[in-house]
Amino acid sequence: MGRLMQMRGMLLSQNMGLTDILLIFLYMVPFFLLLLAPICVLLSVFFTFLRMAGDNELTALKAGGVSLYRLLPGTIFFCVCITALSYGASIWGVGWGMEQTQNTLANFAKNRAKIAVQGGIFSQELPGITFYAKAVKDEAFIDVFVEDKMRNGAPVIIVAPMAKTVTVKEKRVLRLEFFDGRLYTYDTDNMKIISFEKYSVELSLFDLIQGFSGSKGRVDEVYFSELLKMHKEALAKGESGVKIYAEIQRRLALPIGCIALGLFAMPIGYLFKGLRQQYGIMVVLGLFLTYYAMTTGGLNLAMAGLLSPILGAWFVNILFFLLSLVALSIAQNERRIDLRDLTKKRNALKKNIFILFRKKR
Repeated sequence: MGRLMQMRGMLLSQNMGLTDILLIFLYMVPFFLLLLAPICVLLSVFFTFLRMAGDNELTALKAGGVSLYRLLPGTIFFCVCITALSYGASIWGVGWGMEQTQNTLANFAKNRAKIAVQGGIFSQELPGITFYAKAVKDEAFIDVFVEDKMRNGAPVIIVAPMAKTVTVKEKRVLRLEFFDGRLYTYDTDNMKIISFEKYSVELSLFDLIQGFSGSKGRVDEVYFSELLKMHKEALAKGESGVKIYAEIQRRLALPIGCIALGLFAMPIGYLFKGLRQQYGIMVVLGLFLTYYAMTTGGLNLAMAGLLSPILGAWFVNILFFLLSLVALSIAQNERRIDLRDLTKKRNALKKNIFILFRKKR
């Protein structure tokens, strides 16, 4: 959710083209698919069996000798298909999507930097840098004046007859290269002048995009194979690597949540016969928020060293599997919650209370 809010703020603050925005949303589909696949399965299965129960289709199937257990294979097959898709997003899609997102943003930042620096104009579009060039010729800047405020202490003045920009794709940095110039450093007491043949200043391309952090070390944005490699390296250095291991378990546990929630939604949809759709959505959202909150809480406890990452990631799935067995047994024995009967009883009770109140008056 934090990444979603960050992307929303970034896209609103940048003058990005429609193509770039659509590409970014496309690349981030695997990232959000991993989180949203369980609730999609929960919604689908719950409303399917709720509608079948409301139309008495399940009652007719039972009268024909078809129990709820006979309907399990179809539900399980559907859940397994979504789980396989979710595992694809977990193992490969998340890393690929975030890598392509960062590449798209890096290209946008590079083009923005080129547009920001124009001949004969003082520009402060580059973070921490005031840039002036007398002219721009063949992608080279002529007669350059730069004030660099990125360093600690006093700013640095750079004056050079020529400069150019180079994009280093591996590091995702924009490098400003100055040739045959002078570098001026000063403070309250003195000034130093240094001549150079070549001098470089590197800027992260992501620093040019307000509201986005392009940190490559975020464990929730890398390939699953990189996670395993990072965990192995952490153990080799004698580090615990708890955060990385917790993310590994999260990537493995969330797709299984599709099966756990799908199996739980099947009897719940039958038990809540007669529930209106808007109330059904509230029930499903409540179940999913409970699932997600418990999963997040377990992982946070694991990262704090208070719980095993395996237990923190898998406890909720195990709990919902057990609840599914209990709910399925209750539904099979016809002990369902018929909300239409409850509504009739509630209305009758209100009517009796009203009649009793009028008699006393």
